[in-house]
Amino acid sequence: MSARMMVGVRSAGLALRASRDGLTRVAWSGCAGQRQQTRAASAEAALKKTPLFDFHRAHGGKMVEFAGWSMPVQYKDSHISSHMHTREHCSIFDVSHMLQTKVHGRDRVKFMESLVVADIAELKDNQGTLTLFTNEQGGIIDDLIVTKTDQGYLYVVSNAGCADKDSAHMKARLAEFKAAGF
Repeated sequence: MSARMMVGVRSAGLALRASRDGLTRVAWSGCAGQRQQTRAASAEAALKKTPLFDFHRAHGGKMVEFAGWSMPVQYKDSHISSHMHTREHCSIFDVSHMLQTKVHGRDRVKFMESLVVADIAELKDNQGTLTLFTNEQGGIIDDLIVTKTDQGYLYVVSNAGCADKDSAHMKARLAEFKAAGF
């Protein structure tokens, strides 16, 4: 089963065809369409792939572009059957494309608590919590997961689409934190 969606200028005669093999740009006629198909193939090749890319494909993952990565948006069945599979069995979520940070140091908990709304100090070893990065006014920057490991560091996972912004936010706060003597 495939779906079509018009892109660009209608007179160019281009379409995107979505299938289990991903998105393919299709030329309806003319050599201009052939150039577009070549560009789409190179753009697809330029997407980063997670270590689980082959696993996703082998299990019927419909791969789409997300924040520069080729990621599964759905598997061979419907969203409802995927949901039911998760409820009845188990599912995985590939975080390979996300910003993953290990926070070390004596004041790591105090540092993270200066950035997020969660009570990190109260987490048990190997326990994580969903929380929010906030700015100085209390506005939300992004959501993230912070895990307190039993190996002496905090493991932080935040969104791929906000990786640059989140990393810059943590680095700026770290500079302030160090300047304050922590």
